[in-house]
Amino acid sequence: MKYIVTGACGFVGSNLTKELLRQGHQVLAIDDGSLGVRENLPSSNDKLFVEFGSKDVNLGSRWYYHFTSKPDGVFHLAAQSSAPMYSAAPSNTMAKNVIGFNEVAQFCSIDGVPLVFASTSSMMRQGRIPDPQTFYELAKFQNEWSARVYQRELGLNATGLRFFSVYGPGETHKGKYANLVTQFLKAAMADEEVVVYGDGRQSRDFVFVGDLVRAIVLAMEREHQRTELAGSVRFHSVGTGHRTSINRLIEHIEALVGKNAKVKYVENPIKNYVKHTQADEDDLMPGWNPEVSLNYGLRKTLEYLEDERNAEGRF
Repeated sequence: MKYIVTGACGFVGSNLTKELLRQGHQVLAIDDGSLGVRENLPSSNDKLFVEFGSKDVNLGSRWYYHFTSKPDGVFHLAAQSSAPMYSAAPSNTMAKNVIGFNEVAQFCSIDGVPLVFASTSSMMRQGRIPDPQTFYELAKFQNEWSARVYQRELGLNATGLRFFSVYGPGETHKGKYANLVTQFLKAAMADEEVVVYGDGRQSRDFVFVGDLVRAIVLAMEREHQRTELAGSVRFHSVGTGHRTSINRLIEHIEALVGKNAKVKYVENPIKNYVKHTQADEDDLMPGWNPEVSLNYGLRKTLEYLEDERNAEGRF
């Protein structure tokens, strides 16, 4: 099959693109280069077409340069994916994310192409109630409502996946915006301070990127099985249904690297900070379950970071 992946050079996008290629699909990988890096994708593959550095999200004018027929699906992952990224210019960043999503949704609606897109669990309060408190959450909330409107007005078929705390290989390029797992592992490996906001009793539902990719691919497979003529939009959570405190995460990391971390507790500077996250198992993708334990996922992430550290030009 032929797929378009936006944000394909980012953390989740590159892991997804590699899996699609492994399954034998053709992939048009699009990334504006604002955060993702071209090196996250294979340098050569006859089924991979990369458009890197382009700010254009008009998919209708681009796919025919690479595919002989319209794509079988679009995975929309392009976005500023962390709340702190919005602090400098929230209105501009929100506009980019909201307009970009609408462009993709319009293409998918008009051309009858199924869409799977990234949303966030951060806006969910009391487990299942959307209540955005940050500009990042608001942008994702608007994406979800836009999908509903495109379904009603233009027959869009789409699945929005509310990611929980995703970690794993391929995130080094995100720097200070990377998941806590990557940041803490790098600091512990380098004997640097592991900075914890607050007392460390806050908790996250950590989900390994490989498990997330399986959920994303399954969502598209379900899109191909739909029979609704008028279109429909569904939302699912992608998490483990379990949460781990930050203090407990550090204990896991210390056991893995074989030494005590230099933990520094500081006052939490983040407004509207989410204290705990945990997926409601009733909201998970039907037929999908996480397979990777936190210990195994941490080990795989550590192996990746060790390889990165040993490679020239990396951290």
